[in-house]
Amino acid sequence: LSLQGQAQLYLQVHRYFYYNSRGSAHETKSHLFYARDVGYIEDQICESLVHKVEEVLFDLNSVINTLRRNLKS
Repeated sequence: LSLQGQAQLYLQVHRYFYYNSRGSAHETKSHLFYARDVGYIEDQICESLVHKVEEVLFDLNSVINTLRRNLKS
């Protein structure tokens, strides 16, 4: 592989990792809502944790979008 090809592969592998991470974050939100619904955690704790997960999702989406732009160039 050329240097440019290696860079493209590197970006693709990392983008795949971030896509998986984003899926895991969504799954975590689902588990938090379930835990709240069955009474394992209180509403306030659930909302606080969901807010933190949403911050992580925002950051992951930013990284994914940056990688997507870099792969196009």
